[in-house]
Amino acid sequence: MTIRRRWRHALLIITLLLALSAALGGCGPTPPQELTYTLVESGNTDAWASDGPGLLAVAGPDDIATVAPYLSPQASVTLETLDYTREFALLILRGRDGRVPAQEPIRRIVWWGNVVTVQMQLGEEAAAAPAGSPYTLARVEKGAHWGGAHTLRLVTPGAAENVLTQLRTIP
Repeated sequence: MTIRRRWRHALLIITLLLALSAALGGCGPTPPQELTYTLVESGNTDAWASDGPGLLAVAGPDDIATVAPYLSPQASVTLETLDYTREFALLILRGRDGRVPAQEPIRRIVWWGNVVTVQMQLGEEAAAAPAGSPYTLARVEKGAHWGGAHTLRLVTPGAAENVLTQLRTIP
């Protein structure tokens, strides 16, 4: 009888372990998720004095005042209407790099782990560079599996490393 009990006990433990491993098998790391975005506005701003790029996140209404100096009044109004529980905005400032802005400045926006990466498209070099810094404001949907982000990265094609990395929490 004791051998029978031991076998039952062992079988029960094996069954529980198999069920637990099957349940936890789907809990692996989340694969990279391409985020859907809409261009709100593109233009040039003299307010960005840096020659280098900038990446500013608008994660809530309190952030609008930070980006407002670079935008048109209409874009600021658009930011006030966002549902920040489902979306956020990114302001990408290229800096004074001597290039004409690309027709579609953003190639893609990807969220993976706690990092949002913006892949930027560069325009053609120009003899007469546009005045100010070209910028793009994008409205970004968080997606179904959004778990927040703490790091923003801006990269360009052919760049071996990040053009810019910034720590910023987007809940």
